[in-house]
Amino acid sequence: MKSDPKTARLIPMRWRVIGMVPVCVLILGFAVFAVTGRMIEAQSKEPVFPTAAELTTVAAPTPSFAEEVIRLVNMQRAAADQPPLKQAVQLSTAAAGHSTRMATADFFGHCDPGPPQADYVSRIVAAGYTNWNALAENIAAGYLSPADVVAGWMASVGHRDNILSSSLYETGVGYYYQANDQSTVRLDNNGDCVYETLNQGPYRRYWTQDFGRRSSVWPMVIEGEASQTAALNVDLYLYRPTTPSQMRFRNEDAAWSAWQPFAMTARWATSPGNGPKTIYAEVYNASTTYVVNDTIYLNAPLPVSPAVGISNTPTAVSLIWMHQAADLRYDIYRAADHPYFAPGSDDSNLVGAVNSPPADGSAVTFLDSTAVLGRSYFYLARATAGDGQTIADSNRTGRVAFVLVPGSQQ
Repeated sequence: MKSDPKTARLIPMRWRVIGMVPVCVLILGFAVFAVTGRMIEAQSKEPVFPTAAELTTVAAPTPSFAEEVIRLVNMQRAAADQPPLKQAVQLSTAAAGHSTRMATADFFGHCDPGPPQADYVSRIVAAGYTNWNALAENIAAGYLSPADVVAGWMASVGHRDNILSSSLYETGVGYYYQANDQSTVRLDNNGDCVYETLNQGPYRRYWTQDFGRRSSVWPMVIEGEASQTAALNVDLYLYRPTTPSQMRFRNEDAAWSAWQPFAMTARWATSPGNGPKTIYAEVYNASTTYVVNDTIYLNAPLPVSPAVGISNTPTAVSLIWMHQAADLRYDIYRAADHPYFAPGSDDSNLVGAVNSPPADGSAVTFLDSTAVLGRSYFYLARATAGDGQTIADSNRTGRVAFVLVPGSQQ
């Protein structure tokens, strides 16, 4: 259950509310330092191409409450035409530490009473977040879920301003659950790190979200900083350095792509196969090259075998099936005279592909206009899953022996 609404208190000027509504503080500072944003983390995966029947499914990690808060916050930012925040390990460390301290040391506020006493700026810097230009923090207690706490913050002007700020590029979230929390929580009524109000709570669930921006750090964000994606084609957002001119990308330890003009958004394909995927971007900014990266877990469902029907048109053989969301694309194979062909073998031809299927549940139509009049053909549609490598074959359809006459149908 959430905290008793009767315990909710609003402290003017610092946007702090106790209990049902969260608290926030925003402090902006400015500094200029000559540092290069460089974050390197490589992974390698050997390519394999299993069928759905051969694949041993490994469950993807469940997103944590902290990851889910970041995803929901970035959804709010997208709705307000703001770019996504990138998770920074230093901010995550600071936020997690503060949520733990609030729960275990029986206080609720931005200042840790210690010893030693520490405000949120000191805590964030101590976690290694240095050369910062802007910092902010939201905290909350008593909310049951990430959706609840984000909704609470968005309903409070100060917290909402932090979440939607265009001055902040990075974030980190900490959540701590204390099942045996007691009515011994202390409250700081005016932000002076003196906890005057005693014996509040229990709140059990403690939340912290820290925000920041650093000099010469220009993050890249995959899919709005979601922890998982169902398909290997992903959207990238790159924060803009002062004078960027070119950019290029690579997956893990693969080769770099060709240089291309800088743009703040890009579409990119991860390496195939389910699992953690790291994408790197190299941005040339005047005389400096920035290398940044982000990681996402590719968690594509198994492909669905198409159920293909066949018919003739006056000029082609027509195949039709219903598109399933789990299928990323389709390759169409054809063999003459016999149905027992192996796709890609010498007795079959790849006659086409459907790389941009329609909406889920819509019909996919493929016309084979290369069919020779009077011949018999057999067809197979091979679906590839969102991981870019797991496949599922359709039924083999035929046998169609036809003679096409212009202006007629069979």
